[in-house]
Amino acid sequence: MPELSKVIVTPMRPEEAEAVSALVAEIISALPYYNERARREEVAKYTPERLRSLVAEEPEAVLLARANHDVCGFAISHYDDGLIWIAWFGVRPDWRRRGIGTQLLAAVEETAPRRRAHKIWCDTRTENLISQQLLQKAGYKKNRHSHKSLVRTRFLSLGKTSAITPHFQLPPAKTFYA
Repeated sequence: MPELSKVIVTPMRPEEAEAVSALVAEIISALPYYNERARREEVAKYTPERLRSLVAEEPEAVLLARANHDVCGFAISHYDDGLIWIAWFGVRPDWRRRGIGTQLLAAVEETAPRRRAHKIWCDTRTENLISQQLLQKAGYKKNRHSHKSLVRTRFLSLGKTSAITPHFQLPPAKTFYA
């Protein structure tokens, strides 16, 4: 296990896209919740070109956790009509259980005012208890509506209301779907 130094979270720079794409592939490929086809399809979404495109469009869409100058985690999100969707977040296995996932979630939340978002949502597999526990510890709550009728696999959607106050008051939304 690497010695823990101060972990910082910063946006991905375009020249880091190859290394980040490899890390995303490493994390997704090791997940037991997906079959081989699903893993391939998810990994294919996060090529270096696609990651560079994401940050060109939205500079804080890909955040990286760094320790000892090494990338040890990532959070990939996108803005959609007042909502930030966390597509993926992950931490290298040898850096887990050190609060890095929590730091990544907090960093995404800090981007909400700059991105003019009032909610943050994240889907997770119902079998992924570690992700659910981390999201709930960070204050995310189950969304009221389920995606079960929309997709054949079991997902849980969690959300959180951001610190910015929109022109209208929304119900709390640190939420996730069961």
